[in-house]
Amino acid sequence: MQQLKAKKGWWVIIALTALLFFLLGASTVMWIIPGIKSMLSSSKHPLTIQRPTEPPWPRWPSGPRPTLVPPEHPFSFFLNPTFTPIATKEVADALHLTAEQIKTEIVSRNYGLSAIAAEKGILFNRLYPIEQKAVNDMLDAEIKAGYVSLEETIRWKNQFWYHPGKLDNVVQSMFSGLPVDIS
Repeated sequence: MQQLKAKKGWWVIIALTALLFFLLGASTVMWIIPGIKSMLSSSKHPLTIQRPTEPPWPRWPSGPRPTLVPPEHPFSFFLNPTFTPIATKEVADALHLTAEQIKTEIVSRNYGLSAIAAEKGILFNRLYPIEQKAVNDMLDAEIKAGYVSLEETIRWKNQFWYHPGKLDNVVQSMFSGLPVDIS
């Protein structure tokens, strides 16, 4: 008879232990996890960058406003060895890499520029202004050299302003040398 009571005692202990773990799990879900989530939401997260609704450069110098589509250019327009290094150096410096390191990542590892930037802790909403400034500086240098007109430059800048994905593709192709369709 004594052995039977001992066997029942173990079952009671196991049942109480299971109930205790169930209550501990429920309290963790109800009180501890929401507290952790609230602490994480108040910690430092990347800030979203609010982009102005209009580009900072003039929309059009004067007269009637033609289409915003840039003129047809061969792809080599963005691979001019005189001007492309302006943009690639700016982007590479912002990512704390060399242009050659970025090219290696893009070509050999088949990484996109956004993925490379993300590895460096720079999300696309912070990469886009870097790319935009780099390409704008390159286009401004092309204007000064007489390689492209002001009107063409404004059209390209507007194209990239309103289509960030196209800008990302063009900048990535400046590093890789591979053609890209930006139509």
